Parts: sequence; structure tokens; C-alpha cells
Amino acid sequence: QQQQQQQQQQNLESKLRQHLDTTTTGETIQHQLHASLSECGWRDALTHRAQELIRQKKGGSTNVTLEELVSELISVGRATVPTEVKGEVVIRLQAVLETCHDG
Repeated sequence: QQQQQQQQQQNLESKLRQHLDTTTTGETIQHQLHASLSECGWRDALTHRAQELIRQKKGGSTNVTLEELVSELISVGRATVPTEVKGEVVIRLQAVLETCHDG
């Protein structure tokens, strides 16, 4: 039964990806996400964090590498996305899933 549930989940995920890839829905959700992140100040905060990291490394004996910067910003970025913004995306994706499941 667990294997059947996993298969059903994989099928739904596949349908969701296909729908997002073949329609403008994914692009719309992405634009809405970018707007929400900008409105709440998340993007500015992440930019400031990047600038702070670069300044800290410049003060030391080494320069920050792109890999270090990306690694740090990914973890900080994921951890600091506001719950409300995550919720908005989840609601939109659930609506798309319902459409995919019904269709």
C-alpha cells in the first residue's frame, strides 16, 4: 500500500510538472512569488546579507568565492522565506494539483 501511495504521489508530481511546463501557470506563480518576496523585503535582506558577507571576507585574508556566497545565501534564503509567502505558493500549487487531478 505504501508503494501504491508513492506511485500516486509521483504521478501527481509528474502531472503537476507537466502542467507547469506546458502552461503559463508556472510562470505566473513564479512572478507572483518574486513580487511577494520583493514586497516583504526578503530580496533586499538577502542582497544586504550578500554584501555583508563580501565585506567580511574583504576584511580578512581571503576573498569570498562565488561558491561560498551561493552556498551561504541559499541556506539563508530558504530559511528566511516568510511563512505567509510559502503558504501563498502552496495554495496556488494545490489549486493546480486539483485541476490536474480532476483532468
